[in-house]
Amino acid sequence: MARFAKRWIANIAFVTIGLYAVPVYLLVCFRTLPYYATKGCALIDRVCGGGAYDQDGLTKMLAFVLTMEVFVVFGRNLFAGRSVRREWRIAANAVSIAALSVPFVLSMMVAWELARYIAVMGVTPRRIVGVRFTLLFMAVPVFCAVRWIAGSVPKRRLVLFGAASLCAAFALFFSIDAAARRFVDTHPRPEVCGPNRVDVPAKPEAPTDYGPKDVFRFFRDYSSTENG
Repeated sequence: MARFAKRWIANIAFVTIGLYAVPVYLLVCFRTLPYYATKGCALIDRVCGGGAYDQDGLTKMLAFVLTMEVFVVFGRNLFAGRSVRREWRIAANAVSIAALSVPFVLSMMVAWELARYIAVMGVTPRRIVGVRFTLLFMAVPVFCAVRWIAGSVPKRRLVLFGAASLCAAFALFFSIDAAARRFVDTHPRPEVCGPNRVDVPAKPEAPTDYGPKDVFRFFRDYSSTENG
């Protein structure tokens, strides 16, 4: 009886996740991604900021990434747990890894927009926090893909997978950051910061240089305001 109840709870939870995840994915694929592809990266005279969830800003993009990654991981665990057959688990892993590609691509777009924003406006502690979240959300799909493909492994190897995923996220993020800085240097300075259409100052409000060490520091005096 207990096993029967657990199966029904798992089935209901899985269906609920599916019903919730589908519209979220459709919203991201057919609204948010094209919006930023056309109005974010493509418009040279604009950088993307924004801190409220009900705006088309970086925080909303990160919220989408977090939501999708949580539901994909949770849904995969429920889906894979419904059967002990190897074929079933392989199918669950393949579908879940494909599903994680959407938040992974979205996190790369966040990295691009955040890097351009920092290159134009400067570094503040809050923006470093944004970098940390972006790195984490970029590392999660890599870790999950490796973990699911590897199967059951010792805990020490999981720690190694996690460290390797973070290193890969660091390398990818700072590669995107370097490309974004070159983009800013080789194009006219943006004039508008979206989504609130705030005028961009003629000079950065804080130093624009930072590196991996700054990401690990809990505090640094950037000699700037706390905006952004």
